[in-house]
Amino acid sequence: MGRNDPEFYAGQLMNDIVGGSRFTSRLFQEVREKRGLAYGVSSSLEDYQPNMLVVTTSTRADRAAETLDLIRQLIKELVDTGPTAAELEASKKYLIGAYAIDNLGSSRPISATLVGLQLDKLGIDYIQRRPALIEQVILEQAGRRRRSCFRPSPRLWALARDSE
Repeated sequence: MGRNDPEFYAGQLMNDIVGGSRFTSRLFQEVREKRGLAYGVSSSLEDYQPNMLVVTTSTRADRAAETLDLIRQLIKELVDTGPTAAELEASKKYLIGAYAIDNLGSSRPISATLVGLQLDKLGIDYIQRRPALIEQVILEQAGRRRRSCFRPSPRLWALARDSE
């Protein structure tokens, strides 16, 4: 899902809802808060392979199968039902508000952001245009994007590391 995709921001919002927001995402709420299966869990959409959702977490070996099953279930639920209007609005606010904190807080992220804007050919006014691009995403777009970004039966690979 490249920057030129007309539903790029719908995909970013869907990712934020499933696992992108640090404390409010479905994965964080279910995997960490409700079940205590992991300290953290997150997701990202990667552009090195089309429509690739990467979910990362750490859990105890004896809880790994349960954790992976729960992640699969939560992604399937999102595909089946889509996001709620409240989730979409909260995600919009987060993505708009966190941008300055994450990308413009000091010299290093500012320079990385400016280089990224040039590489992606987003234009000098992108930072001003970005909030409107996010705000224009409607629930129907997010619903369409969930079907192409998230599969009801995702392939998951588990990497295990013995902590001893």
